[in-house]
Amino acid sequence: MRVSSRTLKAVFIVALLSMVNLSVHADLSANVTDNNPTFQNGILLLPSVDSLKRGGQYQNVKFKLTEQGEWQLLDFVITKELQYLDQVEVIKTDSFPIQVFLKVTGHFTSGCQVMGQISYRLLEQRFDIWMYPTGDEKFPPSEFTCTLGFVPFTHIIPLPVYALDKGEYKYRVNGRYTGTFNLAKNNKF
Repeated sequence: MRVSSRTLKAVFIVALLSMVNLSVHADLSANVTDNNPTFQNGILLLPSVDSLKRGGQYQNVKFKLTEQGEWQLLDFVITKELQYLDQVEVIKTDSFPIQVFLKVTGHFTSGCQVMGQISYRLLEQRFDIWMYPTGDEKFPPSEFTCTLGFVPFTHIIPLPVYALDKGEYKYRVNGRYTGTFNLAKNNKF
């Protein structure tokens, strides 16, 4: 794959920033075995990298360390977020420190999809959350038959609210589903 050096540098810088600031981006899905970057046999694999517009937009980003000590971009996948979300409900615990969860219900577009990466960013007092499906590409048509209907799901997303100051916080899921929750006091011991 040929990629301009300017694009390669931009992706690499974004990748490094996402690794350095782990509190801003995390995989919250139990279906993905490991969201940590790995380096093995000269290959750096980043499970996901944020773009300026969407958290986790680039997934399975692979770099190779060349003999000259430079990083060569080998592969990446630009993903599309889940399209069919029906409801987002806020769930807050009563005990201190407060925990906040989003209960998201929606539909996958086939029986072969499962929940993939879930990325979030906290920008000032707003959580931007991005949910991605995975699965269709893992089931070759010659080996599996997938249902062609909508398959319902419910997924719980824990928000990292410990140590946040009191106040009203907003959330936005996949850029469309919005709401608010309130922390009555600073959420730390």
